[in-house]
Amino acid sequence: MTYAIKRSDGLYLTVDETWTELIPGLKADNIRGYTESEDVFKEARQVSGIVVAHPWPAGKQRELFPLWAEMEPEAKHE
Repeated sequence: MTYAIKRSDGLYLTVDETWTELIPGLKADNIRGYTESEDVFKEARQVSGIVVAHPWPAGKQRELFPLWAEMEPEAKHE
């Protein structure tokens, strides 16, 4: 599961340590995600936020390079 940190006013912690609203954060793909629950709870305490399921995509990890994953390896020429 992937976690995120959210403030009581609904803003999410971003990768550059600022706060953003849900829709702009999803469009910019910059809402910080955590896969280790221990790390997220520690950081949430530091920034006075709460731990929630990451909103994109609801607790599932995405492929880091989806376009590359679809590409077939080049044939080797001898």
